[in-house]
Amino acid sequence: MPGITLCETSSLRRSLRKEIVPPSPETVIAMLQLAEEENHPLFAAIFVQVCTGARRGETLALTWDNVDLDNGEIRIERSLGRRSTGLVVDPPKSDRGRRTVKLPAIAVGVLGRHRGQQETHKADYWEIYQDNNLAFADEIGRFINPMELTRAVKDLAVRVGHPKMRDRDLRHFRVSQALDLNVPITEVSARVGHSDPSITWKAYAHLLPGSEPRAPDAIDSAMDQFQLDSGPKTSEDEER
Repeated sequence: MPGITLCETSSLRRSLRKEIVPPSPETVIAMLQLAEEENHPLFAAIFVQVCTGARRGETLALTWDNVDLDNGEIRIERSLGRRSTGLVVDPPKSDRGRRTVKLPAIAVGVLGRHRGQQETHKADYWEIYQDNNLAFADEIGRFINPMELTRAVKDLAVRVGHPKMRDRDLRHFRVSQALDLNVPITEVSARVGHSDPSITWKAYAHLLPGSEPRAPDAIDSAMDQFQLDSGPKTSEDEER
C-alpha cells in the first residue's frame, strides 16, 4: 500500500484542524469588567485588542503617533516579537498588515483615559522613566513582553470561568462579532490584516450569516454591553 505523500499529509492536517470557536460576548465583557474594576495595567491594551482584532505584537508596538483619538482610529505599522536575543520590532506579516482601523467611541474613551494616567505616571517617575512614546509601556516606559499580555488574558479568563481561552481568541471574537453583524468578509479581512480575504474565509466561513449588508457601527453595537467606570479611583485602587 503506497504511503501518504507530503501534500496529502498537509491536506489531511488541514481537514482535521478544529473549527475556530470564538468566546461569547458575555465572557469577553466579564473579562473587561474585571480588568477595569481592578485597574489592571493592561486593561487598555486588552480593550484595544477586543475592539480591533489586532494581534498582540501589533497592539504592543503601537506608539502614540499611531493613535488618532480625534478621528477615532489607530494605524498599525509594525509588530513586537520575541527572539532568543530579546524583543524585536518587525514590519507586519504582509503589505495588508499595514492598515488603519477605526475605533468604536468607547475605545477612544478608554485610550484617552489611559493616556492621561500614563502622563501622570511619567511625571511621578520622570527620573527613571524612558519615554519611548509607546501607547502601552511597562512601569519605566519600555516595551511590554508579549507573553505578559498572553498571561494577563489567560488569568482573566480563568477567573471568569473560561480556563481554555487564549489571547488570540480576542482576535477571533472581533472577527466573529463583525461577521455576525453582517460586515462584509472583505472588509473584515482588511481590518484584521489578513494578507488575502481567502484566509479569513477559510478560517471563519462557518461563522458567516446568510447576508452581508454593510454595518459600519458593528463593533460599537457589540460593545454596548460594556460600561466604562468613569468614577474616581480610590486610594486602594491606585495602589494595585
